Amino acid sequence: EVRWGDDFGSREEREIGKIMGEKGNEMYFITEYPLDCKPFYTMPKDDNLSRSFDLGCKGMEIASGSQRIHDVNLLIERLRANGLNPKDFEDYLKAFRYGMPPHGGFGLGIERLLMVLLDLANIRECILFPRDRTRLHP
Repeated sequence: EVRWGDDFGSREEREIGKIMGEKGNEMYFITEYPLDCKPFYTMPKDDNLSRSFDLGCKGMEIASGSQRIHDVNLLIERLRANGLNPKDFEDYLKAFRYGMPPHGGFGLGIERLLMVLLDLANIRECILFPRDRTRLHP
């Protein structure tokens, strides 16, 4: 059971992928995550939701992104709401004080994408120098 404000784990992602696959959708977006489970720099849509997304494919998250906050006052408010001290982020905030255009960003897991597209059983098959508990050096 997933409660409001919880982020999805691997089990939930696989279940969503199964449901979407049954509907004929291998790739899908999940949007507007609860604001509380996203980083402080994620732009709020309202008091509860964020302007964010995850891109899933066959039950695996392969990309995650959001619109970023570009207003310094809102950024300071979000830092405080996350229990962070704005003084610890002064260098970061300095750029926003001079003006920052609206912007966004995302991260794409290349190895995850390859694993899904090539239908591989384990992500280690996609990584040049895989590491695990018994292999910490290439």
